[in-house]
Amino acid sequence: MEDAVVQSMPEYLQWVGEPTTLYALDLFRGVPQADYRLIPSIGRNVDLSIPGVRDETPRDVAGFHLSQMEGHVVDTLRAEAPPYLDLVPESYLDWVVLAQHHGASTRLLDWTRSCLVALYFAVEKHTDSDGAVYLIRALPNTPYEGSPLFRTIYMTPGGEYVLNEHNPFIAFVPRHISARIAVQLSVFTWHWDTYEGRPFTEGDLKGQYPDTALEKAIIPTDMKDRFRVQLSRMGFSHKTLFPGLTGICRGLGGPVPERWRSSLPGKLPSGTDAAPPKENGTEQIDGEERS
Repeated sequence: MEDAVVQSMPEYLQWVGEPTTLYALDLFRGVPQADYRLIPSIGRNVDLSIPGVRDETPRDVAGFHLSQMEGHVVDTLRAEAPPYLDLVPESYLDWVVLAQHHGASTRLLDWTRSCLVALYFAVEKHTDSDGAVYLIRALPNTPYEGSPLFRTIYMTPGGEYVLNEHNPFIAFVPRHISARIAVQLSVFTWHWDTYEGRPFTEGDLKGQYPDTALEKAIIPTDMKDRFRVQLSRMGFSHKTLFPGLTGICRGLGGPVPERWRSSLPGKLPSGTDAAPPKENGTEQIDGEERS
């Protein structure tokens, strides 16, 4: 399906449309650059080629290597993180969510049930390039909490192998281990064999759920400022989506309040961002990036 291009909030909401059924969910993922593909962080910039073999790495081989890499992340957290945690996770899946939450590489991709939260992440930065919102339309409720597969992953020690055996990917609603997960209406997809040379595609989705669709809307770069201001007025900002001091401080570097514009020298277009701090000519990023 050809990508949609949206130039206004009404066009965006029209593209989102109405839910197709009460028994399925639409999932949204906003990316600041439209050419970003659906690849979990652990599979980005990873060479899984087999020496002497030109063909694509077999899926079972790729999945095994990625699961081993993620397992190392979880093992390290299990050994070193407990002194810093108020509540120690019990299941492998909870450990993976914790790792993702704090910036470690995992097989998870972040999604949200809110089309406006996704739009915020598509326009919040990289104002020199188009953003995009991915939409998984009408994903059945069966992979979510309450399903036998979901309960097995949560309850079985070493439950990572349940995923590997049953599904190339699943979607699930995580436990609310932080306010951020709650306010962003977070949903994760967990991928068995997705890496740099093999991104997640509509074919992968339809292989498990034939009645679903994977769509994409492009947000032109010259519309990002306008969308950002509109979203801020609707209550979607770094301050509200990242509860805590980091969200408050990052929010202070966002759109310049209207009441200040008249006192600034020269003309400042509506929606213009305050200049981000720079160091050696590069933008400083504080580690609160979203995968």
